Amino acid sequence: MAMDLIEFAFHILEIPFTVTGYSSLLAVLSTLTSIWTATKLVEDAALSPNPYGDLEYDFIVVGGGSAGSVVTNRLSENGKYSVLLLEAGGKPSPYNTLPGLAPFNLHMPTDWKYRTVPQQHSCYDVEERRMHWPRGKVLGGSSQLNFMIYIRGNPHDFNNWANLSGDPGWAYENVLPFFKKAEDYHGNWPNSEFHGTGGPLHVSKQSYQPGVDYWLAAGKELGYDAVSDPNGHQVAGFHPVDVTIWNGKRAGTYECYIKPALRRQNLQIYKYAHVTKIELDDNNRATGVTYVRDGVFMKATARKEIIVSAGAVGTPQLLLLSGIGPEAHLRQHGITPKVDSPGVGQNLQDHVLTLVGPFLLNAPISFVAERDVTVAALLQYAFNRTGPVSSNAVAGIAFVNTSKATADWPNIQLHYTPIGVRHGASEDLTVMFGLKPNVLMDYLAPYSKHDANFVLLDLGHPESTGYLELRSNDPFAHPTIDPKYFESPGDMEAMVEAMKLVIKIFEETKAYQSIGAKLAAKKLRRCAKHPDRSDAYYECYIRHLTMTIYHPCCTAKFGRDDDPMAVLDTKLRVKGVKGLRVADASVMPRITNGNLNAPTIMIGEKVSKFILDEWDGQS
Repeated sequence: MAMDLIEFAFHILEIPFTVTGYSSLLAVLSTLTSIWTATKLVEDAALSPNPYGDLEYDFIVVGGGSAGSVVTNRLSENGKYSVLLLEAGGKPSPYNTLPGLAPFNLHMPTDWKYRTVPQQHSCYDVEERRMHWPRGKVLGGSSQLNFMIYIRGNPHDFNNWANLSGDPGWAYENVLPFFKKAEDYHGNWPNSEFHGTGGPLHVSKQSYQPGVDYWLAAGKELGYDAVSDPNGHQVAGFHPVDVTIWNGKRAGTYECYIKPALRRQNLQIYKYAHVTKIELDDNNRATGVTYVRDGVFMKATARKEIIVSAGAVGTPQLLLLSGIGPEAHLRQHGITPKVDSPGVGQNLQDHVLTLVGPFLLNAPISFVAERDVTVAALLQYAFNRTGPVSSNAVAGIAFVNTSKATADWPNIQLHYTPIGVRHGASEDLTVMFGLKPNVLMDYLAPYSKHDANFVLLDLGHPESTGYLELRSNDPFAHPTIDPKYFESPGDMEAMVEAMKLVIKIFEETKAYQSIGAKLAAKKLRRCAKHPDRSDAYYECYIRHLTMTIYHPCCTAKFGRDDDPMAVLDTKLRVKGVKGLRVADASVMPRITNGNLNAPTIMIGEKVSKFILDEWDGQS
């Protein structure tokens, strides 16, 4: 293209905040990315072999996402084994690399664009009550779309995995070395025994975090821990945030794991290769895969193993299409059952979210786009890789416990977002979260251009679980996804309690009262019948403004040999099948309290060692 796309992004970055808004910028970026993707598709076809016969490799990795990128790198690292990576998407677009554009990645061509079925107990102000579920369709997977927050989870989460599965190898002390192995850590807690340096994954401090000192001070006033590392031994506390950003750019698993491996002679990567089936022989050994590339069905054979890393949606869908899943469900869709595995697609969990705010401020310490996106700010990023463009808009986090949790195993995560109410914010959020038109117009419009803070409140340990099923035997049809948000009454009770705590943070601490923080008086229109600040109002608000923080998991869990719902054994081998493993967020028995990218990368590191230990010992 005539102009470097990164440079062009600097120019168009001025558009949404001054003229057109989120939806218009999204249209511009989507069009440009489609052009870029089409250009890369032609380029990739020209640069990569495109055989129309069978291929044979030692290992085949299906999906180059957060865990698949790790597995691909580690299996090809010693040069002993041939590795094929099949990825349905292409390379990340230039827009994926800019932290300031993170919200705009969610509806781009690098997104699978899944949607749930209509929700019974939530999403009342979401279009059709169907939640958007972005997932990365790109090398690096969802690590190229996410908000780059690095959180491992609570040690009790992993100890619980060990207890549920009967395998102490999944206890925190035994997964910690794999977290450390992945890291090149330059975050908020340097020289910590819990962190590693020299690994592929760059973890750093947030470079632009207006108002974070108030956030930390408020937490300290309320008696919360403010000094310990939430990625060490997580306890209830308020903290600055660690991020997978390096030199002002996203540090996803494409940049950190795939790019360093691209020149390896024993590694072949096929982009735009959609795997449709895992081939099993008469002895239920996984022998290869069928995939579609350039509109042509092709096959590849694995001499040793196939590792499925297609994500919490893609992995169970592929297992079902391959005859691995609940027998009755497979027959319903005309698929011959190979392994009756009733847990495939079940146990679906996600961190359900609501947006609390705006908390109006009497001081210019938030990011107000009309004021703060300037030529100077763009130049600051261009020359120093700092400022608003370098930030993911989350300046701090907190883990808090409701009455159902304990201080050393909190059940709520808060994301402190120092974003003012820019003109057009209601339209932005409507597009971003798939809300019904005009839901937020009267709620936010009175506070246009006002300094403010928001908090993203999510439930760390949901009791509700959902499921995923095939819609048909068409491998290109999106599956049926039902997370069943708030089906358990306890989930709503915890959210209401936490919402009251968030309001207390801003309205009852000296830190925030020093800048006049106050929750905006306007009520959500469809909840106005309830008394102001009552539990009934808060519950109504949460059921209407239900969102996701994009953490689906647990749909192909590992577990004990006698657990009929466990799809995998504790070395992540598919039960009833030889030569087939899974490595992604679907393997988790229970969701962790925190963002899922870090534990998913850890899973990739750990399963790589399982595989290499087994096959190196046979050579």
